[in-house]
Amino acid sequence: MMRMFPDTCLKNGWDSAQIQRAYSWALRNQKTAWMFWLCDDLTAFRKAHIYGLEDDNLPFDENQLTGIAEDPARAVGLQWKVMLKELPQTGAHVEYSSRDRVPLRPVDIIDVQSPAVKGSDKVRWLDSSDDRVYARKWIVCDTSDEKKLLLQQLQDLKKIKHPNIANIVATYAQGHKVFLITHMANCSLESYFQLPSEQVNSEQVLTWITDLTHALEYLHEQKMQHRNIRPRKILIDGTRIYFATFGLCNSENGTPRTTDSRASAQEKYIYAAPETTTRRKSGRSGDIFSLGCIFANMMTLVKGQTVFNFQSYRSRASHDSSFQANTQPVSAWMQHLMTLGGLQRRGERTVSLENDMLALVERMLPPEPAKRIKTKKL
Repeated sequence: MMRMFPDTCLKNGWDSAQIQRAYSWALRNQKTAWMFWLCDDLTAFRKAHIYGLEDDNLPFDENQLTGIAEDPARAVGLQWKVMLKELPQTGAHVEYSSRDRVPLRPVDIIDVQSPAVKGSDKVRWLDSSDDRVYARKWIVCDTSDEKKLLLQQLQDLKKIKHPNIANIVATYAQGHKVFLITHMANCSLESYFQLPSEQVNSEQVLTWITDLTHALEYLHEQKMQHRNIRPRKILIDGTRIYFATFGLCNSENGTPRTTDSRASAQEKYIYAAPETTTRRKSGRSGDIFSLGCIFANMMTLVKGQTVFNFQSYRSRASHDSSFQANTQPVSAWMQHLMTLGGLQRRGERTVSLENDMLALVERMLPPEPAKRIKTKKL
């Protein structure tokens, strides 16, 4: 634009002094100048210089541009194109300065546990005809080293390619605040567990068990560990089930800050492997235990029972609803489910396969990590 500007002005009858003043203004305020150039509004350059219009005033409203722009409404509509630094939906990472405008519009809050540390909301892209809503999560890092670690974790997550693991649409940072954007799901598995029995699709639940098994096997083959498997971190979109983004922390020792809400911390405890609650090092077998807890709930639904009743049963003596504190009641519940037919009328072969699954779930839940079944044998 700037190379073409002088010649364009000469063709429109401007004298050299007018060109020089407008050119100098445009060099100092390139975003506003580009806005007027997109509007094909050459006259606005001279008026903007006279009225002292500057990039620092962006974004403008129509009143501010009245008497300067030939079509204020059009200029206001186009100003986002010059203000926004592109954020590709390809998984790429973008660094924004504090003055940059991110091309996203907040739609609704999902969870703000502590805004100074982390949170999540729903957003739409401003510069796209796609009206789709996405989930945005942010984590605040105190130091440059924390930010570097977090960005490396995100880079590793972007390498994961599996239909039952969340795909990262984009990541960006502003200062020490790091954001990641993923597709929105219909609901979480936590919400599905609360559905009335008549709304549960047993065949679909069994398919989901297979899908999650394959997803965890894939992660372990990649030498990765989830560390946070629980119903709220498993998402459902139509008939697709998948693990949400996981393993993100902002401390150098790889341990997430303890800023979870009370409900979230309680859920973590309920599905945690015994070794994690005693601060012992947990390997990939910890994932096996947590997923076994999830599968125990899912098989409870398949057999026509409720997750609430299962929770009440295992905690009635200990007053502790966690799986790791109630391994014997959990095993007894699995045995009880084997005696049941289920929600829908099914043949003996189907019931037999379901019972085989229940026996497999039991092999995922021993308190001792070494005794748990490996992902390759699931």
